[in-house]
Amino acid sequence: MNNLKLEIALTLTIFLNINLFADRYPYRGSIDLIVNGKRFIIHHKHNWEIRLKQLQEKSLNTAADSLKSSSITCIEKRTGDTIFYKPCAAFTSIFFDKRQKYIIGISNIMRSNPYQLCIYDIFGNLIKSRAISKVEAKLTKYQYEEFKFKFKELNDSLISSDLIFIVDSLLYIDFLNLEDDSAWSFLNSFRSRNHLSENITGSVSNYIYWYNYDPQIVGFTNKKEYYDPKFKMQYHRGELVSLTFLDPKRVRRKIFIKE
Repeated sequence: MNNLKLEIALTLTIFLNINLFADRYPYRGSIDLIVNGKRFIIHHKHNWEIRLKQLQEKSLNTAADSLKSSSITCIEKRTGDTIFYKPCAAFTSIFFDKRQKYIIGISNIMRSNPYQLCIYDIFGNLIKSRAISKVEAKLTKYQYEEFKFKFKELNDSLISSDLIFIVDSLLYIDFLNLEDDSAWSFLNSFRSRNHLSENITGSVSNYIYWYNYDPQIVGFTNKKEYYDPKFKMQYHRGELVSLTFLDPKRVRRKIFIKE
């Protein structure tokens, strides 16, 4: 069945003209990132060599286990006190919002990485976590009812994992990592580009390019415009409700905090 999945995915990739790039090796990179704000310092580090070894040995079971391979720390500059220290996804870049109320962690790492976007408040509370895939299943309400009838428990799991998105009268499901072959095949028949942006691309399994980032330029230049999504936060009565960003072709897109 796995070979059939690959054949279907490659065929539809050509048909939909979705850009995928081959991965010769699994992502095993590491990052040690420090971001200085006016009041706070954020320190993020991850080592996916450790993470993959944990997964292979089935030793990734607790928050303490996760801290060994990926963590985020917030330190108050004036006092040197640690505000929070916790496990996290593997981030590529980290930003403060203009008010220094929120911390935005973003990632183009897909392999074994649960989220490509996380928003924390300054105390470490996770306000938003979001997985982002190159493609999704696009279903009408009638098609979704059929899916729910056939795969009720899986549907409940997808809802609890925030992998189902309602946009107008359509439903979009992030399904590429499903283990259930029957559900995967059902949803794959409704495969479409990601509803956030048709410009999202990536490699087969390691990377996802969903924000303003050019991997052929980054590393050869320090110019911020080549990797900065230029986030803008939108508030209602003091509460964060959405943020916009530049996609890979520098088109401004929106993600709601409650989707």
